[in-house]
Amino acid sequence: MAPGYTIKTSEAFIQCFEERPVLYNVRDPGYYKKDTRKRALEEMCSQLDLPLSDEVVKAVSEKIRQLRSTFARHLRDFTASKKSGASADDISHPTWRWFRNLYFLTPHLKLRKGTSNLHLPVS
Repeated sequence: MAPGYTIKTSEAFIQCFEERPVLYNVRDPGYYKKDTRKRALEEMCSQLDLPLSDEVVKAVSEKIRQLRSTFARHLRDFTASKKSGASADDISHPTWRWFRNLYFLTPHLKLRKGTSNLHLPVS
């Protein structure tokens, strides 16, 4: 995680995030309500003893976005390495420290296949 985050504070951050499904579960009734999500972010700030300001709430929201994106990338790599025919040696096991902590996000992520902007001629 970014400078200023220790392992202990990062674990507490992820735990607070997990306790608030309104921030990651699109099926939660409050997920699409900005005020509900903002209230959940403010609760996270309070629980983590962070100052309650718009800048801090925005920073917490950005940290969540970064964690989700990084987790999704590692999950996509891990899933791709387990394709049919792969031997146990070919499977890429995630080494990112927070992968297991964020595994609760798995049912809420829809991994999409990326598209390349590089067009190679077909031979």
